[in-house]
Amino acid sequence: MLSKTEFIITLSILTLSLTSIAQITFEKTYGSSNFETANSVRQTADGGYIIGGTNLVKIDENGLEEWSKPYPSTFANLTSDLGYILVYSNSPNIFFTKVDLNGDTLWQTNFKVGVWANEGNYIEQTTDGGFIVTGRYQSVTGSGMLLLKLNSVGNTVWFNTYCESTSAGFCDGYSVQQTADDGYILTGSSKINYYDSTRNNDVFIVKTDSLGNEQWRQFFGGSKDDVGYSVLQDNDNNYVVAGRTDSYNTNFGSNMYLIKLDVNGDSLWTKTYGGNYMETVTGLWQTNDDGYILSGSSNTFSNGDFDGYAVKTKNNGDTLWTKHYGY
Repeated sequence: MLSKTEFIITLSILTLSLTSIAQITFEKTYGSSNFETANSVRQTADGGYIIGGTNLVKIDENGLEEWSKPYPSTFANLTSDLGYILVYSNSPNIFFTKVDLNGDTLWQTNFKVGVWANEGNYIEQTTDGGFIVTGRYQSVTGSGMLLLKLNSVGNTVWFNTYCESTSAGFCDGYSVQQTADDGYILTGSSKINYYDSTRNNDVFIVKTDSLGNEQWRQFFGGSKDDVGYSVLQDNDNNYVVAGRTDSYNTNFGSNMYLIKLDVNGDSLWTKTYGGNYMETVTGLWQTNDDGYILSGSSNTFSNGDFDGYAVKTKNNGDTLWTKHYGY
């Protein structure tokens, strides 16, 4: 049995070229005698993978570890110079680390505004060589979903927050992408009034211009908690959000939740995927047949234990196949 102090990575053929079925290419564990986690994985230019979490781990295309660095990250992403950018939160600070392709540090910066929480959940490079970050900002003056723009060496250019007018509104950002018009699309969750027991989390989606000025916002959800974890602009310039819904699972658990909006933020369709218990999303990609692939976890099909779970859909969200991976 695998030690719970190690983390396991199951890398299946779930790339943008996927159109038919998913097959496991390898399963590996990485770690030491300490408790370790993996928070993100990205394929690198050489066909390998970079894993962000307790440490930054580089593996080759067969899953063999090439190097490991003691850089913790909430999320690690690729940069245009073949290096990596990491975001990590230790409230009230958000820390950023830029490393080269060998994992050696190029620079480190941090962001701290206000007296309470600053959280960074996702980072990616923008077309100007800088970086865009989403997360949460909370201070005595209010709180909100955070959108933070950094320059190419990690210095703050500007930041904005998005939430409801009530000072008790708690909003989190979990994914952001630069859009074709050089603006940004964000998703996360919003609880309009934290102290109102009848109010639950909704999927919160915000579209901004290139300076972070809000252009439109949308909420999706029902009588229970719903969260958006991943967002992309697809080949038709529509927006697709994947997350988790408790509201639209007919039983007591949660299902994967897929939402498609047009360029103005109007809903085109919503879909749910899963069984009677708990499913959630960790990743979303568009495939070369213009459908979508969702990755996440499920305990519906494994006697209560959580397995890896993948869903492949058509462009209209209809399911083509589902797979689960585990022991």
